[in-house]
Amino acid sequence: MFSSNVLAGILIIFFAGAIAYRSSFLHNKHLFHMSLLQIVYLIVIPGTVFLLLYTYMQQIVEQPPAPTTFISDSILVKATLLSMLLAYGGAAIHSVAKMLAESDLRWDESEVGQLNRYFHMNFSHNLILMGTFFIMSGLVLLELNHVPDFNYASWTGPILTGIGIGALAFIAMYRYTHSKDQYVGRWADLKATFLACWLALALIFQSIRHTNPSFRQYQLLLPMLLGLSTVALLNLLLVARRVKRTGSLRLKPEKGSQIST
Repeated sequence: MFSSNVLAGILIIFFAGAIAYRSSFLHNKHLFHMSLLQIVYLIVIPGTVFLLLYTYMQQIVEQPPAPTTFISDSILVKATLLSMLLAYGGAAIHSVAKMLAESDLRWDESEVGQLNRYFHMNFSHNLILMGTFFIMSGLVLLELNHVPDFNYASWTGPILTGIGIGALAFIAMYRYTHSKDQYVGRWADLKATFLACWLALALIFQSIRHTNPSFRQYQLLLPMLLGLSTVALLNLLLVARRVKRTGSLRLKPEKGSQIST
């Protein structure tokens, strides 16, 4: 089966992408009217991650089928590939809208400027994160459909990997709501993302109940479960904060909420 380092490798790629965002060289150097940073985000990172995940997915389905399954391989493979397309579509939309936002359109209050901010911020970020969470759940359920030939020697590895996944998701969502120049979005914009996280968790929990797996024998089960649970916990904390501050769950637009990162 695919090396257990594949997940750690993907995490390293994403963390490297987060660090690359701070590089002025990648921001300022252009090729074909695109900054090198957007080329990295639009081609290099998605292409590398897709190849790793697709190879891993192929090797999962080559394993002997488990006696008990929750959702068929055929549905899971198609749903996971569709989720990959969803996430990449969000990345592509974000890159194009981001490059437009680096012009005078960034602070343009016309209909065109507001539409670009919507696609740059709310729409693209939700697509990327929703697609990512559905990919995570799809791969976990696919693994549970097959007899594992893997076993973690220690709980440390999967727990640290799960913490890394949760931390990366938190950083991505935190960046959406914080920026030095106040070109930011609101946590409330990510309602669709949190809904996707809860749905992914529900599918995984239902599959666990149905198949009763050994957590140590599956490479993705515990790390993905911990990562998604971190996002779900963040959602609960945000809801509790809003209730404490306003006494209501109703989401009211805040001043400047039309401006996003």
